[in-house]
Amino acid sequence: MKSYITLFLLASFIFSSCNNTENTNTPIRIEIPEFNPEEEVAMDEQIEANEILTEISKPKTSKSKSLYEEYYGGGFMDEHGNLTIMVKGDTTIGPKIVDKKRNNGKIKFVKCKYSLAELNELMDSITDYVKNNKNSTSANITLWFASQWDNTVEVHLLDTTKTAIDDFKEKISNSPAIKFLQGEEFIEE
Repeated sequence: MKSYITLFLLASFIFSSCNNTENTNTPIRIEIPEFNPEEEVAMDEQIEANEILTEISKPKTSKSKSLYEEYYGGGFMDEHGNLTIMVKGDTTIGPKIVDKKRNNGKIKFVKCKYSLAELNELMDSITDYVKNNKNSTSANITLWFASQWDNTVEVHLLDTTKTAIDDFKEKISNSPAIKFLQGEEFIEE
């Protein structure tokens, strides 16, 4: 649970700079889910998971464009303390990418549609659009991030009507990897 809270806070901090507001001193209200000690992952398990994810996410070569192998879709700790590694395509490759000494039965391999590199490229295109276009489409976007849990890019919009979503798809991306959610305005206090 601590890792989920840490990831949520980190994502909120990083992507809060993506907000298209004029006032850069606008406070952000973040709701933190209630802590449940039964869901806490042991620190040594989290450290080992981080080491494994770092090991398998290294580029194929030093000249590799992507930081992630084509098959790597992301990874996270589930509520039972298992390391879940998302694998694009054939999940039988999963056990081959993790050192057998590290695979203690607490690693699950789950098939996904998109590599993390593909999701990151999509993220970059959204970031570029928001940075370079000060219009109603970019102003409608409040937050975007790659969700490794469900292998999508979540885009939060102030206006989630069909017209606003179609506008986003026309001007930025029509990727099926995007999941649109209702965004909220940042609250000035």
